[in-house]
Amino acid sequence: MWTPKQLDEIQVHFILCTERTGSSLLANMLNMHPELIVPSEEPFALYFRKKYQHKTHWAEVELIHFVDVFFALFERNVHLFYEDKNRFLASLLAHRSHLNYERLIKLCYLHFYAEAIKPKEEVKIILDKQMKYVFHQKELFQLFPNAKFIVWTRDVTTNIVAKQGRSIDFFQHPFYLANIWELTYKTCLTLPKDSHTIVHFEDLLNNPTETLKTLNAYLGLNYVEAQKNHAGSFQRLIEHRKAKLSSTFVENIKNFHSGLLGDIDKRKLEQGKQSLPKEIQDLVRNKTNATRMALGYAQENKTERFSIALTLKWNFYRWLALLFRPWLWKSYRMLPLQMKLALRKMRKGTTV
Repeated sequence: MWTPKQLDEIQVHFILCTERTGSSLLANMLNMHPELIVPSEEPFALYFRKKYQHKTHWAEVELIHFVDVFFALFERNVHLFYEDKNRFLASLLAHRSHLNYERLIKLCYLHFYAEAIKPKEEVKIILDKQMKYVFHQKELFQLFPNAKFIVWTRDVTTNIVAKQGRSIDFFQHPFYLANIWELTYKTCLTLPKDSHTIVHFEDLLNNPTETLKTLNAYLGLNYVEAQKNHAGSFQRLIEHRKAKLSSTFVENIKNFHSGLLGDIDKRKLEQGKQSLPKEIQDLVRNKTNATRMALGYAQENKTERFSIALTLKWNFYRWLALLFRPWLWKSYRMLPLQMKLALRKMRKGTTV
Protein backbone atom coordinates (compact mmCIF):
# COMPACT_ATOMS: atom_id res chain seq x y z
CA MET A 1 0.00 0.00 0.00
CA TRP A 2 1.20 3.50 -0.84
CA THR A 3 0.66 6.64 1.22
CA PRO A 4 -0.91 9.69 -0.48
CA LYS A 5 2.52 11.37 -0.41
CA GLN A 6 4.20 8.38 -2.06
CA LEU A 7 1.59 8.28 -4.83
CA ASP A 8 1.85 12.02 -5.40
CA GLU A 9 5.63 11.80 -5.72
CA ILE A 10 5.50 9.13 -8.44
CA GLN A 11 6.04 10.80 -11.81
CA VAL A 12 4.12 9.89 -14.97
CA HIS A 13 5.84 10.26 -18.34
CA PHE A 14 5.11 8.86 -21.81
CA ILE A 15 6.66 7.05 -24.76
CA LEU A 16 5.01 8.08 -28.05
CA CYS A 17 5.52 6.02 -31.20
CA THR A 18 3.86 4.00 -33.91
CA GLU A 19 3.66 0.21 -34.12
CA ARG A 20 6.61 -2.08 -34.94
CA THR A 21 9.29 0.38 -33.88
CA GLY A 22 10.94 -1.89 -31.33
CA SER A 23 9.09 -0.13 -28.52
CA SER A 24 8.34 -3.43 -26.76
CA LEU A 25 12.08 -4.16 -26.66
CA LEU A 26 12.67 -0.71 -25.17
CA ALA A 27 9.90 -1.22 -22.61
CA ASN A 28 11.31 -4.62 -21.67
CA MET A 29 14.73 -3.11 -21.03
CA LEU A 30 13.39 -0.14 -19.09
CA ASN A 31 11.21 -2.40 -16.95
CA MET A 32 14.36 -4.03 -15.61
CA HIS A 33 15.05 -0.81 -13.69
CA PRO A 34 13.71 -1.10 -10.11
CA GLU A 35 12.57 2.55 -10.04
CA LEU A 36 10.67 2.43 -13.32
CA ILE A 37 7.56 0.66 -14.59
CA VAL A 38 6.41 0.62 -18.23
CA PRO A 39 2.85 -0.76 -18.45
CA SER A 40 1.42 -2.40 -21.55
CA GLU A 41 -0.49 -0.20 -23.98
CA GLU A 42 -3.86 0.61 -22.41
CA PRO A 43 -5.36 4.13 -22.84
CA PHE A 44 -7.56 4.05 -19.72
CA ALA A 45 -6.17 7.33 -18.34
CA LEU A 46 -8.09 9.20 -21.04
CA TYR A 47 -11.08 6.87 -21.22
CA PHE A 48 -12.05 7.31 -17.56
CA ARG A 49 -11.18 10.99 -17.32
CA LYS A 50 -14.51 12.55 -18.27
CA LYS A 51 -16.48 10.47 -15.76
CA TYR A 52 -14.08 10.40 -12.82
CA GLN A 53 -11.65 13.33 -13.06
CA HIS A 54 -13.35 15.30 -10.25
CA LYS A 55 -14.34 12.36 -8.06
CA THR A 56 -12.75 12.16 -4.60
CA HIS A 57 -15.23 10.09 -2.59
CA TRP A 58 -15.78 6.44 -3.45
CA ALA A 59 -18.28 3.94 -2.12
CA GLU A 60 -17.19 0.32 -2.17
CA VAL A 61 -19.77 -0.55 -4.81
CA GLU A 62 -18.42 2.24 -7.04
CA LEU A 63 -14.91 0.82 -6.90
CA ILE A 64 -16.23 -2.66 -7.63
CA HIS A 65 -17.96 -1.25 -10.71
CA PHE A 66 -14.83 0.67 -11.73
CA VAL A 67 -12.71 -2.50 -11.60
CA ASP A 68 -15.30 -4.42 -13.63
CA VAL A 69 -15.33 -1.73 -16.32
CA PHE A 70 -11.54 -1.39 -16.24
CA PHE A 71 -11.12 -5.08 -17.02
CA ALA A 72 -13.89 -5.02 -19.62
CA LEU A 73 -12.20 -2.13 -21.48
CA PHE A 74 -8.75 -3.71 -21.35
CA GLU A 75 -7.80 -3.90 -25.01
CA ARG A 76 -5.35 -6.78 -25.12
CA ASN A 77 -3.57 -9.47 -23.12
CA VAL A 78 -5.07 -8.69 -19.71
CA HIS A 79 -4.27 -12.13 -18.28
CA LEU A 80 -0.63 -11.78 -19.29
CA PHE A 81 0.08 -8.23 -18.19
CA TYR A 82 -2.25 -7.40 -15.33
CA GLU A 83 -2.39 -8.50 -11.70
CA ASP A 84 -5.27 -10.49 -10.27
CA LYS A 85 -8.61 -8.64 -10.41
CA ASN A 86 -9.40 -9.22 -6.73
CA ARG A 87 -5.95 -8.04 -5.68
CA PHE A 88 -6.42 -4.86 -7.71
CA LEU A 89 -9.83 -4.22 -6.13
CA ALA A 90 -8.45 -4.80 -2.64
CA SER A 91 -5.73 -2.25 -3.32
CA LEU A 92 -8.21 0.39 -4.49
CA LEU A 93 -10.39 -0.24 -1.45
CA ALA A 94 -7.38 0.13 0.83
CA HIS A 95 -6.65 3.54 -0.74
CA ARG A 96 -10.29 4.62 -0.91
CA SER A 97 -10.05 7.40 1.69
CA HIS A 98 -7.57 9.44 -0.37
CA LEU A 99 -8.43 8.44 -3.93
CA ASN A 100 -8.51 11.34 -6.39
CA TYR A 101 -8.28 10.76 -10.14
CA GLU A 102 -4.52 11.12 -10.45
CA ARG A 103 -3.90 8.64 -7.62
CA LEU A 104 -6.49 6.27 -9.07
CA ILE A 105 -4.73 6.25 -12.43
CA LYS A 106 -1.33 5.75 -10.82
CA LEU A 107 -2.67 2.75 -8.91
CA CYS A 108 -4.02 1.35 -12.18
CA TYR A 109 -0.52 1.62 -13.63
CA LEU A 110 1.14 0.15 -10.55
CA HIS A 111 -0.86 -3.06 -10.76
CA PHE A 112 0.50 -4.03 -14.15
CA TYR A 113 2.59 -7.19 -13.80
CA ALA A 114 2.48 -9.52 -10.83
CA GLU A 115 4.65 -8.47 -7.89
CA ALA A 116 6.77 -11.61 -8.33
CA ILE A 117 7.71 -10.44 -11.83
CA LYS A 118 7.95 -6.69 -11.25
CA PRO A 119 8.44 -5.50 -7.64
CA LYS A 120 6.87 -2.07 -7.16
CA GLU A 121 8.17 -0.81 -3.81
CA GLU A 122 10.98 1.26 -5.38
CA VAL A 123 9.03 2.62 -8.37
CA LYS A 124 9.45 6.38 -8.79
CA ILE A 125 8.43 6.75 -12.43
CA ILE A 126 5.58 5.38 -14.52
CA LEU A 127 6.39 5.46 -18.23
CA ASP A 128 3.28 4.83 -20.32
CA LYS A 129 4.09 3.54 -23.82
CA GLN A 130 1.18 4.41 -26.07
CA MET A 131 0.41 4.85 -29.77
CA LYS A 132 -2.99 6.48 -29.36
CA TYR A 133 -1.80 9.23 -27.01
CA VAL A 134 0.14 10.83 -29.88
CA PHE A 135 -3.05 12.59 -30.97
CA HIS A 136 -4.18 13.62 -27.45
CA GLN A 137 -1.32 15.81 -26.26
CA LYS A 138 -3.50 18.57 -24.81
CA GLU A 139 -5.38 16.15 -22.57
CA LEU A 140 -2.18 14.48 -21.40
CA PHE A 141 -0.74 17.82 -20.31
CA GLN A 142 -4.00 18.59 -18.49
CA LEU A 143 -3.72 15.28 -16.63
CA PHE A 144 0.02 15.40 -15.99
CA PRO A 145 1.33 18.98 -16.51
CA ASN A 146 4.93 17.98 -15.75
CA ALA A 147 5.00 14.98 -18.07
CA LYS A 148 8.04 14.29 -20.21
CA PHE A 149 7.75 12.56 -23.57
CA ILE A 150 10.10 10.14 -25.27
CA VAL A 151 9.48 10.22 -29.02
CA TRP A 152 10.58 6.75 -30.05
CA THR A 153 11.13 6.30 -33.77
CA ARG A 154 12.34 3.86 -36.39
CA ASP A 155 13.31 4.72 -39.95
CA VAL A 156 10.23 4.82 -42.16
CA THR A 157 11.19 2.14 -44.69
CA THR A 158 12.11 -0.57 -42.18
CA ASN A 159 9.01 0.37 -40.18
CA ILE A 160 6.83 -0.22 -43.25
CA VAL A 161 8.34 -3.65 -43.85
CA ALA A 162 8.02 -4.61 -40.18
CA LYS A 163 4.33 -3.64 -40.19
CA GLN A 164 3.68 -5.57 -43.38
CA GLY A 165 5.31 -8.62 -41.84
CA ARG A 166 2.79 -8.58 -38.97
CA SER A 167 -0.27 -7.33 -40.91
CA ILE A 168 -0.47 -4.21 -38.76
CA ASP A 169 -3.24 -1.69 -39.57
CA PHE A 170 -6.27 -1.84 -41.82
CA PHE A 171 -4.29 -1.58 -45.05
CA GLN A 172 -0.90 -2.98 -45.99
CA HIS A 173 0.02 -0.69 -48.86
CA PRO A 174 3.39 0.96 -48.14
CA PHE A 175 1.96 4.43 -48.87
CA TYR A 176 -0.70 3.95 -46.21
CA LEU A 177 1.86 2.72 -43.68
CA ALA A 178 4.25 5.53 -44.58
CA ASN A 179 1.50 8.09 -44.03
CA ILE A 180 0.73 6.55 -40.62
CA TRP A 181 4.41 7.01 -39.79
CA GLU A 182 4.41 10.58 -41.12
CA LEU A 183 1.23 11.62 -39.28
CA THR A 184 2.47 10.09 -36.04
CA TYR A 185 5.85 11.79 -35.94
CA LYS A 186 4.76 15.09 -37.47
CA THR A 187 2.29 15.29 -34.58
CA CYS A 188 4.95 14.28 -32.04
CA LEU A 189 7.16 17.10 -33.26
CA THR A 190 4.52 19.66 -32.21
CA LEU A 191 5.33 18.91 -28.56
CA PRO A 192 7.06 21.76 -26.69
CA LYS A 193 10.81 21.39 -27.17
CA ASP A 194 11.51 21.33 -23.44
CA SER A 195 9.04 18.48 -22.84
CA HIS A 196 10.39 15.79 -25.16
CA THR A 197 13.44 13.97 -26.41
CA ILE A 198 13.85 11.91 -29.59
CA VAL A 199 15.37 8.42 -29.47
CA HIS A 200 16.01 6.11 -32.43
CA PHE A 201 15.44 2.35 -32.45
CA GLU A 202 18.60 2.15 -34.54
CA ASP A 203 20.65 3.71 -31.72
CA LEU A 204 19.35 1.16 -29.22
CA LEU A 205 20.45 -1.71 -31.47
CA ASN A 206 23.85 -0.19 -32.27
CA ASN A 207 24.71 1.04 -28.78
CA PRO A 208 22.22 -0.19 -26.17
CA THR A 209 24.19 0.83 -23.07
CA GLU A 210 24.73 4.45 -24.10
CA THR A 211 21.16 4.79 -25.37
CA LEU A 212 19.75 3.49 -22.09
CA LYS A 213 22.08 5.74 -20.08
CA THR A 214 20.88 8.76 -22.08
CA LEU A 215 17.23 7.81 -21.58
CA ASN A 216 17.70 7.19 -17.88
CA ALA A 217 19.44 10.54 -17.46
CA TYR A 218 16.55 12.27 -19.22
CA LEU A 219 14.19 10.67 -16.69
CA GLY A 220 16.48 11.45 -13.75
CA LEU A 221 17.54 7.85 -13.12
CA ASN A 222 20.86 6.07 -12.95
CA TYR A 223 21.68 3.28 -15.38
CA VAL A 224 21.56 -0.27 -14.00
CA GLU A 225 23.27 -3.18 -15.74
CA ALA A 226 20.13 -5.31 -15.50
CA GLN A 227 18.51 -3.14 -18.18
CA LYS A 228 20.87 -4.48 -20.82
CA ASN A 229 20.47 -8.06 -19.56
CA HIS A 230 16.77 -8.17 -20.37
CA ALA A 231 16.76 -11.44 -22.34
CA GLY A 232 14.58 -13.99 -20.59
CA SER A 233 12.38 -11.53 -18.68
CA PHE A 234 9.49 -11.81 -21.15
CA GLN A 235 9.72 -15.60 -21.06
CA ARG A 236 9.58 -15.48 -17.24
CA LEU A 237 6.44 -13.34 -17.45
CA ILE A 238 4.79 -15.87 -19.76
CA GLU A 239 5.79 -18.80 -17.54
CA HIS A 240 4.48 -17.03 -14.44
CA ARG A 241 1.06 -16.44 -16.06
CA LYS A 242 0.89 -19.66 -18.04
CA ALA A 243 -1.95 -21.13 -15.99
CA LYS A 244 -4.19 -18.24 -17.12
CA LEU A 245 -3.20 -18.47 -20.80
CA SER A 246 -4.18 -20.85 -23.57
CA SER A 247 -1.44 -22.68 -25.47
CA THR A 248 -2.56 -20.94 -28.66
CA PHE A 249 -2.23 -17.54 -27.00
CA VAL A 250 1.25 -18.39 -25.70
CA GLU A 251 2.36 -19.49 -29.16
CA ASN A 252 0.95 -16.36 -30.81
CA ILE A 253 2.38 -13.92 -28.27
CA LYS A 254 5.82 -15.52 -28.53
CA ASN A 255 5.67 -15.22 -32.29
CA PHE A 256 4.50 -11.60 -32.22
CA HIS A 257 7.12 -10.58 -29.64
CA SER A 258 9.88 -12.91 -30.81
CA GLY A 259 12.37 -10.06 -30.46
CA LEU A 260 11.88 -10.11 -26.67
CA LEU A 261 12.92 -13.73 -26.30
CA GLY A 262 16.59 -13.37 -27.14
CA ASP A 263 19.46 -10.95 -27.48
CA ILE A 264 19.43 -7.80 -29.64
CA ASP A 265 19.41 -8.60 -33.36
CA LYS A 266 21.16 -5.92 -35.45
CA ARG A 267 19.85 -7.48 -38.65
CA LYS A 268 16.64 -5.57 -37.97
CA LEU A 269 18.45 -2.36 -38.93
CA GLU A 270 18.07 -3.19 -42.62
CA GLN A 271 15.15 -5.57 -42.27
CA GLY A 272 13.51 -6.23 -45.61
CA LYS A 273 14.26 -2.89 -47.27
CA GLN A 274 14.94 -4.73 -50.50
CA SER A 275 11.36 -6.01 -50.52
CA LEU A 276 10.09 -2.50 -51.29
CA PRO A 277 10.35 -1.47 -54.97
CA LYS A 278 12.84 1.35 -55.54
CA GLU A 279 10.23 3.81 -56.83
CA ILE A 280 8.14 3.19 -53.70
CA GLN A 281 11.13 3.74 -51.42
CA ASP A 282 12.15 6.88 -53.30
CA LEU A 283 8.70 8.47 -53.08
CA VAL A 284 8.24 7.52 -49.42
CA ARG A 285 11.58 9.01 -48.44
CA ASN A 286 10.87 12.11 -50.53
CA LYS A 287 7.45 12.71 -48.96
CA THR A 288 8.66 12.09 -45.42
CA ASN A 289 12.00 13.89 -45.79
CA ALA A 290 11.16 16.95 -43.66
CA THR A 291 9.88 14.82 -40.77
CA ARG A 292 12.81 12.42 -41.04
CA MET A 293 15.26 15.32 -40.86
CA ALA A 294 13.46 16.83 -37.87
CA LEU A 295 13.78 13.46 -36.13
CA GLY A 296 17.52 13.39 -36.78
CA TYR A 297 17.73 11.08 -39.78
CA ALA A 298 19.94 11.89 -42.77
CA GLN A 299 18.61 14.27 -45.38
CA GLU A 300 17.51 12.89 -48.74
CA ASN A 301 19.09 15.03 -51.45
CA LYS A 302 17.14 13.52 -54.33
CA THR A 303 14.68 15.84 -56.06
CA GLU A 304 13.14 13.25 -58.35
CA ARG A 305 9.91 13.86 -60.17
CA PHE A 306 7.26 11.21 -59.69
CA SER A 307 4.45 10.19 -61.98
CA ILE A 308 1.01 11.70 -61.51
CA ALA A 309 -0.41 8.23 -60.87
CA LEU A 310 2.07 7.55 -58.07
CA THR A 311 1.47 10.96 -56.49
CA LEU A 312 -2.31 10.51 -56.62
CA LYS A 313 -1.94 7.12 -54.98
CA TRP A 314 0.15 8.69 -52.20
CA ASN A 315 -2.53 11.34 -51.60
CA PHE A 316 -5.30 8.73 -51.58
CA TYR A 317 -3.58 6.73 -48.86
CA ARG A 318 -2.87 9.91 -46.92
CA TRP A 319 -6.61 10.53 -46.66
CA LEU A 320 -7.14 6.94 -45.53
CA ALA A 321 -4.41 7.34 -42.91
CA LEU A 322 -6.04 10.53 -41.63
CA LEU A 323 -9.39 8.76 -41.43
CA PHE A 324 -8.19 5.65 -39.63
CA ARG A 325 -5.72 7.32 -37.26
CA PRO A 326 -6.30 10.79 -35.82
CA TRP A 327 -9.91 11.12 -36.94
CA LEU A 328 -11.07 7.64 -35.89
CA TRP A 329 -9.08 7.62 -32.65
CA LYS A 330 -10.28 11.09 -31.67
CA SER A 331 -13.87 10.12 -32.46
CA TYR A 332 -13.61 7.00 -30.33
CA ARG A 333 -12.07 9.05 -27.52
CA MET A 334 -15.18 11.29 -27.53
CA LEU A 335 -17.63 8.40 -27.12
CA PRO A 336 -19.28 8.08 -23.68
CA LEU A 337 -17.76 5.43 -21.45
CA GLN A 338 -20.88 3.25 -21.67
CA MET A 339 -20.72 3.26 -25.46
CA LYS A 340 -17.06 2.25 -25.37
CA LEU A 341 -18.02 -0.53 -22.99
CA ALA A 342 -20.80 -1.73 -25.29
CA LEU A 343 -18.42 -1.80 -28.25
CA ARG A 344 -15.83 -3.75 -26.27
CA LYS A 345 -18.49 -6.26 -25.20
CA MET A 346 -19.51 -6.76 -28.82
CA ARG A 347 -15.91 -7.23 -29.88
CA LYS A 348 -15.04 -9.61 -27.06
CA GLY A 349 -18.36 -11.43 -27.14
CA THR A 350 -18.51 -11.29 -23.35
CA THR A 351 -20.33 -9.42 -20.63
CA VAL A 352 -18.95 -7.47 -17.71
